[in-house]
Amino acid sequence: HAWAIMTGCKDQYCIERNPKTGKWFALKKYNPHKKKWEKHYNNPKDDPGHNLWKNDWPEVGGGGGGEITDDDLFRRICKWDEADFIMSAATTGSGGSSVGQDAGLVDDHAYSLIEAYDNVAGTGVGLLNVRNPWGTGEIEDGEFDDDGPGWEKYPEIKEALNPVFQDDGAFWVTKEEFFRFY
Repeated sequence: HAWAIMTGCKDQYCIERNPKTGKWFALKKYNPHKKKWEKHYNNPKDDPGHNLWKNDWPEVGGGGGGEITDDDLFRRICKWDEADFIMSAATTGSGGSSVGQDAGLVDDHAYSLIEAYDNVAGTGVGLLNVRNPWGTGEIEDGEFDDDGPGWEKYPEIKEALNPVFQDDGAFWVTKEEFFRFY
């Protein structure tokens, strides 16, 4: 909702996981049944009803319709990053949340998605750079947190990414951690 207000762009996607299949689908304000854009309210609480509809995926990254797997979504996120899409991810609220498994993450909170890389430095590891917009507070028990074991295990990743280790709200998560927490 905030991206639409800040950018004025209608063509934005909300991506959600189907709890029954575990796969991902794309939503946006375009109603494919009526072939029209739904009204955008300044405050989502003013929205009188459902105004997000299942839609095809963006052409960048592969397009198409239907549900996709974690691996396919990750590949698309990397393509969207290469195309300079503005992206964010959110932890879920209590009830079915993975938050709490890591003390550094904020429950029911949005994070900026800064970068995404598949197969970093030829290691087979997929990493995403995430930032808490508060500018502080980071994952504490991640494979690639500021003092995580991944940096020593994969020195070629450390050399390729040149990470900054300080409490600035920015941190790295593996593809697997990303899909567990966001």
